Amino acid sequence: MNLHKVKEVRRTSDLEEVNELLTTDRWKIAHEMITEYGELEFILYRM
Repeated sequence: MNLHKVKEVRRTSDLEEVNELLTTDRWKIAHEMITEYGELEFILYRM
């Protein structure tokens, strides 16, 4: 991934938002992690 080409980054634990972003506008998952509260959190980016 060329960081200078990344247009937008989002961080969310809302699975509906993740699914919506992945189906529109060329979003991709950069990283998944478990938060200190036990929630699955995603970092997404769009080129």
